[in-house]
Amino acid sequence: MNEEVLQSLKILYPPEVRQSSYTKRYNFDKQLAEGAWRICCDGVDGLRSVGVNGWHGILGLIKYCSTRGKPLIVRDGIRSSSLSDDDPAFKAFRCLHLILNSEELSNVVPFEIAYGVQAIITAGEKQNCLKLSVAGLDLMLLLHTRLQPPISKSYSEDEKNQNDDEFLFSHWLPVIEGIAVASGSRYPSVRQHSIAMLTDALIDRHGQNIPIDKLCQIFTDISVPTARKRIFELIHNHKSLNFEQDEIMIELELCISVTFKPFIHHLCRLITRPKELTAIWMSIIYIVSQLLAEETNGCATTENQSMETHILSVTKELASEHLRNAIMVLASNGVIDGKGSNDTDDSDHRTEIHEIESLTWNALEKIEYCKKLIPAWKISVLD
Repeated sequence: MNEEVLQSLKILYPPEVRQSSYTKRYNFDKQLAEGAWRICCDGVDGLRSVGVNGWHGILGLIKYCSTRGKPLIVRDGIRSSSLSDDDPAFKAFRCLHLILNSEELSNVVPFEIAYGVQAIITAGEKQNCLKLSVAGLDLMLLLHTRLQPPISKSYSEDEKNQNDDEFLFSHWLPVIEGIAVASGSRYPSVRQHSIAMLTDALIDRHGQNIPIDKLCQIFTDISVPTARKRIFELIHNHKSLNFEQDEIMIELELCISVTFKPFIHHLCRLITRPKELTAIWMSIIYIVSQLLAEETNGCATTENQSMETHILSVTKELASEHLRNAIMVLASNGVIDGKGSNDTDDSDHRTEIHEIESLTWNALEKIEYCKKLIPAWKISVLD
């Protein structure tokens, strides 16, 4: 396949044209999407020999087409459940699906393709098509399972390990970001799929290999804020959300899971960075405090109020149990009980670790729900 032709595809979607009236007046999006599809389905063998610039051209065109789909049509009050075959976003998805599922291209496609998949997930939301968002998440999962550093013999062992770690983060991050984007979907099934995937991705093997500062960045910028935002929305605006109470329960459980599971899974590494550990842990306590502080309606008079009370009560029990487990794990690693870390002689490090204990108990004492539980937790810590 001609490298120069593929590289020149970027002329079709320059940034300055995307937002101009030109693309609205002369709409060739369907033709561009059809062209991208023909390149992919007719030239899989040819794509094996395409260089970096050629891939930039074709992937850029696919990503552009992902943003040019049309919302589903509503007829007689009923919205269609599927996009038309010539919809640019649907064609873009087919291109990405073909590329990512072609064995001949499994070790050839640049990881820039992750940004095209992100665009598909966003397109599903824009076009009111949850199937497209879910399909995009499935492609993102495929990318995640394939992620591994390239084989290179030009570095020493230490240099190779460092380069591999940096490579993993630079390619893992857009996957994690793409998964997290869908957590804000208007569709419960998309959100649930996204949050469950995010939890699994964060406790997968890749997190053990990326630099610790980058891991802390993912906690601070992605996983913890995602959980905080969704829990706040669910407990404060649940009456205005258009989905069933059972779905609220499922999503709250998933949010609690993504809050605690990755934190406990990576705790041994986080302990080496006391300041970051403290910030992440206190953010988690804040999330739980918001949930545990929500009042239950003990005098529920309607079926809906009774169901809401039940959901909140069960969720509080689940959150407090996860909180207790996290405290026990922190204690078993010498963080909560004030003994510090046995793995270092750095007194400043021990002091920083010790401060987490006082911050933890002080924060928990302010949560009314936890006051009756703290004495038993402290006894367990001492044991």
